[in-house]
Amino acid sequence: MQRGKFIIIEGGEGAGKTTVVHRVVERLKEENIPLIATREPGGSVVAESIRKSFINNKLDVLSQLYCFSAARAVWVEQFLKPALAEGKNVISDRSFPATYVYQGLAGKLGLPLVKKITNPTMRDVKPDLIIILDVSPATGVERSFKSGDTNFFEKESLAYHQKVNKSYLFLARKNNWPIVDANEPLESVLNKTYTLVRAVVKDKK
Repeated sequence: MQRGKFIIIEGGEGAGKTTVVHRVVERLKEENIPLIATREPGGSVVAESIRKSFINNKLDVLSQLYCFSAARAVWVEQFLKPALAEGKNVISDRSFPATYVYQGLAGKLGLPLVKKITNPTMRDVKPDLIIILDVSPATGVERSFKSGDTNFFEKESLAYHQKVNKSYLFLARKNNWPIVDANEPLESVLNKTYTLVRAVVKDKK
């Protein structure tokens, strides 16, 4: 059986990742193109329980790294690998690039340490596409607080969110990940993201 496609949607707080992920899934479903939405941390029963235990607690950055890594290791083994092996296409609201950014670059642990701990949790699963939704940090923070459901990352200073934004753009340019301007109206962001995702899931190679 042909392996399914694995797509990651990334970006700073308030970029619209969750909305875009679910809207893209809906649009592709209308074309009878199956795509499963998931998220990190979370995405499986155990990973969701790990997420619930720490996401609203302000932990030091090293503790964050190990919590995210534990949740990811379980998610990959229990959900992602089986789904891809069954030929299912998966789109995730965040994954390992967020750890590179939040704990490695913005969190100042450094990419070498973060990659050493994070990369094995992916169990050799590599994404077919990573998209960065690029939103102005000030705009993203404002959107997050308007949503009324904030965690300790969203409550960090604007300077911190600016570091997150710069880190995402640095990684995107270094790795040739497509960048979508998330400051634009939602439909524009959705259309651009949908086009990128559709091209990948329609590719049978």
